[in-house]
Amino acid sequence: ELVAAMTNSKYEGLVIVLAGYQADMDKMLDTNAGLKSRIQHSLEFPDWAPMDCVESFKKRAHDKNIKFDVPTDVESILERGFKKVLPLKGWGNARDVEKTWEMAMQARADRIFETEASADDDGTKTLAVADVRAAIDGLVAARMGSGGMTHDASDDSDPFEALGHLFRMGPVKEKLQQLQATYTLAKREDDDPPPIGHFVFTGAPGTGKTTVARVVATILFRLELIGRNHVVETSGNKLTGQFLGQTKEVVKEQLDKAKGGVLFIDEAYELGKGQYGSEACSELVAAMTSPEYAQLIIIIAGYQADMSAMLNTNEGLKSRFTHYLEFPDWRPKDCIALFRQRAEQKGFEVEPAALEALMGGFSELVKLRGWGNARDVNAVWDAALRERSTRAVREPIGAKKSLLALDVQSAINEKIKSRSQRPPSTSLPTTAAEALSSLMATPALRPPTPPTTERQAETETQGDVEAEVEAEVVEAPMGDGAESGEAGRDAGVSDEVWAELAAAKADEQRRELETRAELERFAEEQARLEKEHTEEQERLRLIEEEQAREAALRAAREQHEAKLRALERAREEAEMKRRDEERQRQAIQEKLQQMSPCPAGFNWSQVGGGWRCSAGGHFVSDAELQKNFMY
Repeated sequence: ELVAAMTNSKYEGLVIVLAGYQADMDKMLDTNAGLKSRIQHSLEFPDWAPMDCVESFKKRAHDKNIKFDVPTDVESILERGFKKVLPLKGWGNARDVEKTWEMAMQARADRIFETEASADDDGTKTLAVADVRAAIDGLVAARMGSGGMTHDASDDSDPFEALGHLFRMGPVKEKLQQLQATYTLAKREDDDPPPIGHFVFTGAPGTGKTTVARVVATILFRLELIGRNHVVETSGNKLTGQFLGQTKEVVKEQLDKAKGGVLFIDEAYELGKGQYGSEACSELVAAMTSPEYAQLIIIIAGYQADMSAMLNTNEGLKSRFTHYLEFPDWRPKDCIALFRQRAEQKGFEVEPAALEALMGGFSELVKLRGWGNARDVNAVWDAALRERSTRAVREPIGAKKSLLALDVQSAINEKIKSRSQRPPSTSLPTTAAEALSSLMATPALRPPTPPTTERQAETETQGDVEAEVEAEVVEAPMGDGAESGEAGRDAGVSDEVWAELAAAKADEQRRELETRAELERFAEEQARLEKEHTEEQERLRLIEEEQAREAALRAAREQHEAKLRALERAREEAEMKRRDEERQRQAIQEKLQQMSPCPAGFNWSQVGGGWRCSAGGHFVSDAELQKNFMY
């Protein structure tokens, strides 16, 4: 309709002005080349700079005859505040200055009401620093998503205190203190702080990553770099949807919850897997560059190798992380320290023998797969309390609270057993002795034992003795002067030949181990592939269902639109018919007026065989009318 109006002489002299955000206007015009080609002038209105806003605020005060109690402080507060708000979504330039002015005047009114103050003696009014600070803080809080939360300048508690119960935090704490110093100095010297960026935490579970994420939120909040001292915790799995289109909604929901604070994504390496993980990464990249989430900090966490692999799948995501913190595994002595710390907090005495048992147990646990650091220490602590309760419930009331060696030994053994019940390692032995030892020590690789008779038992006993002797010979150092009567070794066989034979036997055993390990790997890989195939089939089924629903919706929409088009065509045809009939009736009336012997000029109505004037005294036949139309 706009394009039609621009080319219609009826609207000659009309000027049409289109206005909006640059990107949105470009996008809209690109959808209609006809409209775009008729736009001859384009004017760009740049955003106001912070000092433009300050000058506008000062002009309003001057026009209203209002003074600032400390002008330099007021201007500094306004400039810093507008600098924070300007890059955020919804920046309104003059409108935001107007809003800040109104909020400052409201704060002034509240202050005067509470203190019963009045205007100065010369009749002017004063706007205090506190009034302006309340207004600008309110605007910043609203845009940063802090829900009105303010920064308490009097809070001088140590944000690193939460790291006190963690261990091996030296490098992490040092980097965070460096970050804090950088922004503190920029604020003190009134310089623009560098971009905050986003964080990658790498390390095993239980090393303190979640705790440090909360510390980061506290530090950035106190430095007024984020609007809320708030952390939303989620995981890579929770950010991926189950069907097409769901991932975007799930990611946006978590981003909106964390807006103005910190979004902590544990096990983020899951985002590097599959179609939906890739979709979640794309949504995170979009959020990192969107003004809507300008004050949101994203922290991703997981194992070092897995996180590197995930980030390498998306260079756009990788480039937006500027801070990398590594969380090393705990040592046994760190575990003992946390255990003793827990005991002291609960008023328990741990006997020396119990500490020795813990040291031995943790020394073994740290070597096992799945080591959980603080989580495992907590699990052992809870298990030790359960063991103690079974013992202590029989003791007299008021007995000393203590943890004995038998309490912690049972707890640590339980944890080691749970970790040891895993598939055997597929790593291969490197020497003949290791191959033979591994083969003999692995029950799964031994041949099944048939039922034993008395004669077989006697034979087997003799065979066991011979096997033990043979094992000793194989493992013993072989000198040049080996005697010919050694068990299992023919007379005259040299040490060189015997060593070659032993090595061949060991190689044969190792090849058997390798074959079995390869078969196990094939079986595991097949099971994994079958699982992935099943999951993929389920995903495809869900996609097909979603596509079927979308197709049904499209079909219904197209059917509805077809009905609307048919109705529109019928309406247009009826309108055209009506207009034709109206034109025909008008032509007949005009012709009758020309032919009419009726001096009054009344309208004519069609009657049987012709037309008669409304007064009834004059008549024109159809034949006569038709004859006049022909000439």
